[in-house]
Amino acid sequence: MIKKINFIKKIKYFFLKPKFVLLFGDNFNLTEKIILNIENNLKIINANNLDISILIFLLKNSTSPILVFKNEKEIAHYKIKAIVNNLPSSGSIAFNKNNSAKETFKTKLSPTQVYSFSLNRKADLTLTKLHKNHGTNFKINYKGNSVPFWVKDRLSQNKGIDLLAAITVGVILKNNLVKISQILKEKN
Repeated sequence: MIKKINFIKKIKYFFLKPKFVLLFGDNFNLTEKIILNIENNLKIINANNLDISILIFLLKNSTSPILVFKNEKEIAHYKIKAIVNNLPSSGSIAFNKNNSAKETFKTKLSPTQVYSFSLNRKADLTLTKLHKNHGTNFKINYKGNSVPFWVKDRLSQNKGIDLLAAITVGVILKNNLVKISQILKEKN
């Protein structure tokens, strides 16, 4: 995990402006693995304990940062305010529909920057019809479309949220759901 960024790394990030995915929540191992299967040229950072100055630096020095808030783990109000105030117009936020900060995101940012995800609840991306048999079948609903998915592992509801968070990042990165479904079927 990044706690400090030395001067050389700051210069490197300033000039390269890499794509970041900043993850807030817990147990992101599956989410990270799936994101890297969908798009492997990303820097993924567990942002739970990042100092506010590092968080702002990363937001300002990335081409299109993506922040993912997976669960209801409380994030300090000053951090949320800093995120909203420093997120570039090319950045996006994905959050679990249950997250307490959702209203701040929706009222302060452009609708094209904010994506919600949930299991069986109204959200931008919804995972429904989760069936476990020789793997896991489910559907992802997005913008009126429903796309079937299959993964060989038997996933619990908690792992479904991990998967949904990663699929949301894939959608933000302009991958269509059919392509993401194929990637997951082939690589998992």
